[in-house]
Amino acid sequence: MEVSESLQKAILGYFTNNLTKEEARELRAWLKEDSSHSDYIAQMKELWHFSGTLNPHVYDTERALKKLRKKIDWRNIRPVYTKTFTVNLRILNRIAAILLVFLSIGIVTAIILKKYQPKNELLSFIEMTAPKGAKSFITLSDGTQIWLNADTKLKYPVNFGINKREVFLEGEAYFKVAKNKLYPFRV
Repeated sequence: MEVSESLQKAILGYFTNNLTKEEARELRAWLKEDSSHSDYIAQMKELWHFSGTLNPHVYDTERALKKLRKKIDWRNIRPVYTKTFTVNLRILNRIAAILLVFLSIGIVTAIILKKYQPKNELLSFIEMTAPKGAKSFITLSDGTQIWLNADTKLKYPVNFGINKREVFLEGEAYFKVAKNKLYPFRV
């Protein structure tokens, strides 16, 4: 017997108690057409029943969880890792003392090495040149102003004014020197 797809949906809805009004109307009309249709429904219902889907078993998860909790004996449960770490205060004090000795030796060594190291002054210089036929003007970091005549070279350290104020001059220049009693200006 050939049954349409919409009628199959109606029969399935009938078995699962999930039948819409339209499907119920269509199913009733189909059953009235022929008595063999009733036999077909009876056979399908029997197959449905044997397949176990007619009354699907609803699983109660809450009840299963309660049953599982009853079976578990919470008193016998022990943690997997039970080893604890205890700190012995004597051992900790010894370790701290050893570290303190090494730290002190390191600090004293660093101080001694720094004291006896020769001081390397920065030997980097800045060189300014006034080309032939032109004059140049420079203001140094301490405020000293210098006017260079043509074909003159002025050379001074990068750290000018920190420890001393010294410049090297080849040619002619006019200086307006900023006053500083601690570090005299030398050319």
